[in-house]
Amino acid sequence: MLERKWTSSRKARDDPQLRIDGNSMRSISRVVGVSINTVTKLLVEAGEACAAYHDETVRNVNAARVECDEIWSFCYAKVKNVETAKAAPEGVGDVWTWTAY
Repeated sequence: MLERKWTSSRKARDDPQLRIDGNSMRSISRVVGVSINTVTKLLVEAGEACAAYHDETVRNVNAARVECDEIWSFCYAKVKNVETAKAAPEGVGDVWTWTAY
């Protein structure tokens, strides 16, 4: 699934790892030597493969305790700066991602 005729297996392996390591999409594009569209498509494919694996293998989990965490970020601008931002699209500002494990 993650292999395409226009990308080597090394690139298919390194691309998601670089993103996990905190590299931006554009820097991955430069380091790996492919277009940013290729990086995007490959990461979408990796996410779909992970979701399919999870859906097929994780079943009947009896959790006595669940730990949760949150990650804060922002989309376009921090909420305090949205009002004064030039041409800020609707719905931008603070973004919270909640995880449970």
